[in-house]
Amino acid sequence: MIFNILIIGLVLGLAYAWMVRGFFSAFLHLLCVLVAGALAFAVWEPLAYLLIGLAPERGLLSFLDSAAWGIALLLPFVIFMLLARVISDKAVPNNLKNATAADYAGGAVCGLAIGLITAGVFVIGIQGLRLPTSLGYQPVWFTEDRAAGAGSLTHDDRLWIPADRITAGIFQNISEGSMSAPNSLARWHPDLVGAAFAARISPGEGAGRNAISPDNFRVLKTYTVASPERPVAANDLLAFAGSSTPQRYLGIDAQPVAKGHLFGVVVQFEPAARERGGRGGGQVIVSNGQAQLIAHNAATGRSTTIFPVAAISENAEADGRLGRWKFDANDVFISSVGAQSQPVFAFEFLVPEGYTPLGLHLRQARQLTADMPPPVVFESVTERDRRVTSGTILRPEGATRRQRDDSNAVVINGSAIGGRGTGTDTGISITNTLGTMVSSQTARSRLDLDDDNRISNGQAKFLASEVGRSNAPTARAMRVDSFTVGANQTMVQIDVSPTMAASFVSEAARLAPTDQPLVLIDSNGNEFQAIGFVYSDREIFEVRYTLGNTLSGISDTPTLSTARDDQKLVILFVVTSGATIEQFAAGDIVLANFRPAMTAAAGG
Repeated sequence: MIFNILIIGLVLGLAYAWMVRGFFSAFLHLLCVLVAGALAFAVWEPLAYLLIGLAPERGLLSFLDSAAWGIALLLPFVIFMLLARVISDKAVPNNLKNATAADYAGGAVCGLAIGLITAGVFVIGIQGLRLPTSLGYQPVWFTEDRAAGAGSLTHDDRLWIPADRITAGIFQNISEGSMSAPNSLARWHPDLVGAAFAARISPGEGAGRNAISPDNFRVLKTYTVASPERPVAANDLLAFAGSSTPQRYLGIDAQPVAKGHLFGVVVQFEPAARERGGRGGGQVIVSNGQAQLIAHNAATGRSTTIFPVAAISENAEADGRLGRWKFDANDVFISSVGAQSQPVFAFEFLVPEGYTPLGLHLRQARQLTADMPPPVVFESVTERDRRVTSGTILRPEGATRRQRDDSNAVVINGSAIGGRGTGTDTGISITNTLGTMVSSQTARSRLDLDDDNRISNGQAKFLASEVGRSNAPTARAMRVDSFTVGANQTMVQIDVSPTMAASFVSEAARLAPTDQPLVLIDSNGNEFQAIGFVYSDREIFEVRYTLGNTLSGISDTPTLSTARDDQKLVILFVVTSGATIEQFAAGDIVLANFRPAMTAAAGG
């Protein structure tokens, strides 16, 4: 209600304002609005990617990544509007007077168009901000009728004055008309009204991340069941193992799909795509609204947005085996298991007959199908299901486990380390404790803390005199002495100081690349990248804990010297609880082998 009243007020207010200024002035401003809108949409995508890349991990501008798509449209629109007005006022300094009735009538018509376009750009732009999904207007939402296709995302609300749909239609037509280009707005953003809103659908009514950079994910593989040239009945494609009835699904237009093919995209998320801080920190959590396939119909020249019918990922309750999860209910969210640094998901889309996939928008970041591996063709869903059961569906064809050089690696007895304790001879701990104490008043201005005064994100330096038990406050509630670790996650700390077994001054570390990630590798080949460190010497104490920004390598840590005896450096890893860790490596060089493997016990 409030949203509709706001739009009505904006449209009618602008219509009246330009009506009283007369037809000629309103007509000139309408041209300025059209030019500003066209230019704003032209720079929208590259500017959004730029803002996401510039967003820091924390601090004043950390909001940029989650607001980038809104800012990248609204700010250029305002700037181009002002520039266009300045140019038009200089080029046409005088007004043209008509008969009063004609002036008012023409001004009102142009003013109404100005109001519609301005309000439309405003509505489309704010959908790209990280706002609650329950905030009044939901251009797409889940269907609830299970018999028809519950959980499908379809067009839902319409504004009383549909300024967003009118504006989208105007600029989409312009992009294929007077300002046509091969990669037009209509081709790549067929659903300007609902796409950004759909990307906001996440746990907590939109509290999760809604935007990432194209560099934050990589397509490992594609596959199809049937093909665009040989479409089959949708019911055959939507059959589900263990169920006698096929999944029901509706397209974005709320219509069932009769025939088509399944298109699967296997995606590896990079560490920067994970949620930041809090209990969800360190995991990738996605909804069907955040994965959008853009498909094109050559016969009609039109594109459409397709949301996935299912996702495939590791099953947290099945010891590394895979599960296929249907998007058949409201608010179905698929999360990565534990703390994998580069979790892999597959998203499956039902592509209607006549359409060919163009690209994938994943949390609004785009990847072209032309740049993806060619699809592996499965003749039936039964063959696809066998690949899910065997675990090969997520692996690139012909892929083998990465081989690393362990010729100089030290061997550490992993069985001597477990629970919350520390292997005293190894310098390795399975615990989320900080190792010292800091006053919450001192830490809060430099680090993000959760409600229990545990460090959830950030990097900060302290004077040695500011930390330690002697400087800790008397009240336990005022102390900061541990890190936040998410559900089904455990922290592993490895001391790499000069005297430790896995030291950074060892022969293996000297040969290791300094610009490649530090990782722990488990028995299934899963990698967990270092997400921080704790460093201390006589003068300073430094802590870094950044779940969404892993260490780039040894070069990202304080330098150690064999000539000093006061330095201590501990590398922090968050791993899946119960993972059996076999190796500690820097890039392709193994620094330590755990024999037998070290079990990262839950509760650490």
